[in-house]
Amino acid sequence: MLLRRKLELLFIFLLLLFCGLYFMLAGICHAQERKTYILPFHISKGLILLDAQLDGKPAVLMLDTGAQDSFVVKFDYPIAMHEHDGTLTFHTCRNPQDRLSLYYAEPDVNLDGVIGEDLLHYFRSMLIDYKAQTVTLEH
Repeated sequence: MLLRRKLELLFIFLLLLFCGLYFMLAGICHAQERKTYILPFHISKGLILLDAQLDGKPAVLMLDTGAQDSFVVKFDYPIAMHEHDGTLTFHTCRNPQDRLSLYYAEPDVNLDGVIGEDLLHYFRSMLIDYKAQTVTLEH
């Protein structure tokens, strides 16, 4: 009876040890899956303007953490975001039913679109490096 109890305790100990190692290794593997994206920016009139690609063309997108929606300034169409070859690309959603009804005071800068919370919330963190003039987004 004593031997059986010792074997049960040993089994429970080994099971807990195995589970602990499994979850520890799963956490390490998950941490390695994180991706970071670095976007260059410039500043104009106090605004962070991302130098990005919109529909495959160079574009200036204002980083606006207070904006609920991301959109193309001229047409009020939403902006979608995709990863392509390890970089972030932005695309206009051109369905007429997708047009946003917005009131936005357009700043006096050359601007193609706005990146807001609807896209930023997909990232774990955002680091703005003013010296390097980059925004790092961690997924």
